[in-house]
Amino acid sequence: MKQNTISPYALTRWQGVKDLPEYLQPAEAHRLIEAAAGNRRGGRDSLFLDLLLQTGIRVSEALAATPSGIIEVDKQPVLVIKRGKGGKARQVSLPTRLAYQLLQYQKTHQQAGESLFFPITRQRAWQIIKLAAQRAGIDKRTYPHLFRHSYAIEFLKQTGHPQALMTLLGHSSPAMTLRYLRLLQVEDALKIAEGVEV
Repeated sequence: MKQNTISPYALTRWQGVKDLPEYLQPAEAHRLIEAAAGNRRGGRDSLFLDLLLQTGIRVSEALAATPSGIIEVDKQPVLVIKRGKGGKARQVSLPTRLAYQLLQYQKTHQQAGESLFFPITRQRAWQIIKLAAQRAGIDKRTYPHLFRHSYAIEFLKQTGHPQALMTLLGHSSPAMTLRYLRLLQVEDALKIAEGVEV
């Protein structure tokens, strides 16, 4: 009698798309950013993607970012999100290196304090990511929100602090944060079970 079998790859694909968030490994994300640097506007495009990855902000929030939004709180660089989802303002942490690069970019391009760092459309943002993914040889489905998921997963791996993540991402409920935690729990369980055979 022929037994029914389910491809483990199909099952993993189903979980990633239907239930658990997809994300980029840090090495994949950095390959993608490096590939974007090869564009005609590589300096802008790679900096834009780096901002998405290092802060987890939404693409609309990144496109609205201005030099005047970079401030210091307790000597730590911070980006002020003036109008996040639902019109809510919040602050997100900026790596010192990235804050410096953004302000150098402002200086080089002679941008005023309220000028947009990245005066591009959402459609162009998608195109930048798709093109960079192709150049980097990344065959995952790539889109702006993937960087948000990637930041969230890496933040939880490094800090184990879901409440801080919820605050930084501007989540109004813990539902999405719990999905990130569940994904990590599944991955940890699979690593522990690897090689176990009864």
